Amino acid sequence: MSALERAIANPEPVRGLDAESPVAGLDRRSVGAVEVFAQSVSAVAPTGAALTTPAIIASVTGTASLLPTLLAAGVTLLVASAITQFSRRMAAPGGVSAYIARGLGSTSALVGGVAQLIGYGFVAMFALVGTVYTTLSLVDFTWPSFAAPPVLAVALMLVFGAGALFILVRGIRRSARVTLIVEVVSVGLLAVLTVALLGVLWATDAPMMANRTFAVFDPTAISGPELLVTTAIAMTAFVGFESASTLGGEAKRPLLAIPRAIVWTVFVSTGLYLLTGYAQLTGIDAADLRGGGGYFPIDGVTASLGVPWLGAVLEVAIAASLFACLIASATAMTRVLFALAREGLLPRALGRTRRRSGTPIVSVALGMSIVVAVPVVSVLLGAALWPTMQWLLLGAATGYLVAYFLVSVASPVFLWRIGESGWRSTLVAVSGAVGVAAILVAYLVVEATGARSGAVWLMVGILGVTIVLAAVRTVFAFRHPRIRGVYDVPTIADVWGGRRGEP
Repeated sequence: MSALERAIANPEPVRGLDAESPVAGLDRRSVGAVEVFAQSVSAVAPTGAALTTPAIIASVTGTASLLPTLLAAGVTLLVASAITQFSRRMAAPGGVSAYIARGLGSTSALVGGVAQLIGYGFVAMFALVGTVYTTLSLVDFTWPSFAAPPVLAVALMLVFGAGALFILVRGIRRSARVTLIVEVVSVGLLAVLTVALLGVLWATDAPMMANRTFAVFDPTAISGPELLVTTAIAMTAFVGFESASTLGGEAKRPLLAIPRAIVWTVFVSTGLYLLTGYAQLTGIDAADLRGGGGYFPIDGVTASLGVPWLGAVLEVAIAASLFACLIASATAMTRVLFALAREGLLPRALGRTRRRSGTPIVSVALGMSIVVAVPVVSVLLGAALWPTMQWLLLGAATGYLVAYFLVSVASPVFLWRIGESGWRSTLVAVSGAVGVAAILVAYLVVEATGARSGAVWLMVGILGVTIVLAAVRTVFAFRHPRIRGVYDVPTIADVWGGRRGEP
């Protein structure tokens, strides 16, 4: 008998393992690296952001510039680096909230968890309303005389919500594959059409394009205060990049796949935003971007170029990307609910899973009910779709940025606690925290003076109440379960020769 055969027949005992993981019930080790990457990309919804953010920035500054996108990408990359310090060491379905717990403790984790749920939940609502909005835009393109009644928007929300719920219930492997296919098609379509559009523009008037190329990267074209405000706007196009971290209990090789997915989502999104932003901002004047008719700014772009049908094609890509964003954001939100239930912070029922698919079925049902109910009630009360989307995006961005600030602060503390701190990782994390704080303050100050001031005060109120409750929990900690940042661990079944007991 060979040494290998003897080792297989009588494996060396590995003691100290549990029979069950703290996240047992999830479909563990079932999602590949590509699907994990698709989760983060879908949560960002890069197609919709790429076609709207440059025009919004141009409307604020009065000039075309890609500098805010570059600066926002830099800050996002700093935060991503801080997050990967955790995701390389622990596979936690709670994502950022679990990371904050490991670095700053239970009180900060509660604030971060609420902020994270606000981010994922509000983006899921935004994506649902956006899918309906884009669908109605396509109806308007093919049937301009048709005036869509509010009841049609409500019906479409119920249909798309039911479709997303069906996909989520079927399991993470099914939902991950759907989001992967949809994002590959939508991002690929956008990239191909953008490159084709740039080719036409350069062939038509190369000198004009050369002059505008310099203009969109001119650092003197935008003032300091405007740069800060527009960077905050551009940052909203990146939120959700870390959502792959919520698949810690379900990803294959999570300590490798999740950090790569987080970082590469930032790079891919940045490349797409710069490509499409360059095409929009150099292709026509910023005034045309702001004044274009239609549901989306891209409608004005394509109409001015004499190809209005191209706008309809791009809006199909936007609708597909937003529906994938709905699925991905709802997936992340339900995993956070599942993790907090396993911590004992939420009712135990939210931590139950469906035996066949490993889906946290109660969390999915509750989460999707809220995601559909809020926009439906809003529309029934008379709110228009586009203002509703703006309110939801503001709330989501606020939640995300608060969570990003806390996890950036938690990162160097966590590394110091485990004896792996260094000046580079500390500098990166502190820089990310400072950048996010500046962006968050600028964003809220500007929005507090505008039409969406009510949304600002609503978010400030929710987070303020959360901070007070967290402080009360700290004072009476002996009466309440602490958030410890539950994460997946190897079990007896995962290790050859695994044994229960002390090492």
